[in-house]
Amino acid sequence: MLLPRNGNGYQSHLFFQWSRTQFDSLFVKPAQAVNAYLSEPNYLESTLKYSGQQKEQVEQIVSYLVTNKPLTFEECIVWARLQFERDYNNDIRQLLFSLPKDATTSTGQPFWSGPKRAPDPLTFNSSDVSYRFGLFFAWLNASRRLFT
Repeated sequence: MLLPRNGNGYQSHLFFQWSRTQFDSLFVKPAQAVNAYLSEPNYLESTLKYSGQQKEQVEQIVSYLVTNKPLTFEECIVWARLQFERDYNNDIRQLLFSLPKDATTSTGQPFWSGPKRAPDPLTFNSSDVSYRFGLFFAWLNASRRLFT
């Protein structure tokens, strides 16, 4: 997801809303779904039957418990590094493929204008903020998976 910006930089209230959404989708919602699955005998039959998001929730549970389950801190670092790559490089490249920097609207106006500025994909660099991002996310991931 892209960070919301205004002409002078990031709009704080939108940035905090974006951050909260990111945090919830990575750390809160998966843990809640897994805890419900493990503690409620008929979770899949009852809750998922009416949620409308059966496939996503089952995939999330399988990912959390089986396919994406780090067993060491090093595996948490790998997870965080891949998360950075997905969110700040791959997703942005895909967006720019769909809406290039020179894209125009149906009226011929530049799409990326005013408050909408074309993002640039970030490259992971162990000597800058992307490294701290990765380490922080690795610690968060380890604390929720390894120490609970």
